[in-house]
Amino acid sequence: MANLTRESSIAWKRRVTEGVVIVGSILLAFAIDAWWEGRAERAVEEDILRAAAAEVDANRAALRGDLQVHDDRLDRIDRFLRASPGELSELPEDSLFDMTRSFANAPSFNPRLEAISVLAQATARTPRGREAHDRAGAIWFSTPAMSR
Repeated sequence: MANLTRESSIAWKRRVTEGVVIVGSILLAFAIDAWWEGRAERAVEEDILRAAAAEVDANRAALRGDLQVHDDRLDRIDRFLRASPGELSELPEDSLFDMTRSFANAPSFNPRLEAISVLAQATARTPRGREAHDRAGAIWFSTPAMSR
């Protein structure tokens, strides 16, 4: 009888140990899965931030180019308006045409917003997306103002 009690005591401890190992394994698997998903989300967020920063840089470069075109146009318009009728009549026709073409067809700035749109959409989905959005805003506002 003592032998039977001893065996049931060992069996009970063994079952408890197996249960703890099984539950621990499941919890460990959940933790690994959550870590892996978090890692993947951070990688996507970093890609979006890099793309948004590159997009901002490209937009700034395009805007600088457009500003230069507008400055050139304003210079031609200013020369035309400052010229006397006699000076205008002495100009070659193609030079006069060059001055007056500045009055029409002004280029407009059309920024690229694909990555920034993706970033804005990510903001609504997760708290980490809101963090990424805040970090992107910090990058945007920490860069020096564009100089002419």
